[in-house]
Amino acid sequence: MPFVSHLRASEESIHSPAEPTPVEAIHLWLPSTVSPITQCSTQLHHFEWMLHYMQANDTLKDIWNLLCLRSHLYKFKDNNIVSQAANTHARSTINKVDNKVSMVTGHYEAASAALTSLAPLLNEDEAWKNVLKPLNRNRDLKSFKDMWEKETEGTRHLSWIWKMLGYQRTPVLACMMRFI
Repeated sequence: MPFVSHLRASEESIHSPAEPTPVEAIHLWLPSTVSPITQCSTQLHHFEWMLHYMQANDTLKDIWNLLCLRSHLYKFKDNNIVSQAANTHARSTINKVDNKVSMVTGHYEAASAALTSLAPLLNEDEAWKNVLKPLNRNRDLKSFKDMWEKETEGTRHLSWIWKMLGYQRTPVLACMMRFI
């Protein structure tokens, strides 16, 4: 993409030359982030599609694992922690996991947004939206302990994250279902 050099030059002119730009602050200028007016190869769009599709799947697995961890931490805290200091330490650990869930959810949402912008350009069908659904932070990001705590038998809702094809019959999920 030859026009990226112009975008990078205009971006660098904003920053002061005395301070080097940290690597993580450099904008990548992927095809989904540049304006639709600019011409990009369809192959570049396809490569970015595959990148974000895999990123979304990986971050969804990370969310799933972190929610399992959070559920186990709650169970351990409830069953084994008795003193105030230990309870405070356990709560701190659970808060760190919650922060990681929030961070990874942001990565998932960014990958999903990129897929949404690339889908029309690549004429992708809607099948990917059945696998990578939008996350509802209040409803989908619950550990098993929270999922059914306030719901009665007839109104329980199992989030789509737990129903994904690759996760349905894993030993961890079978273990977690025993505690419900």
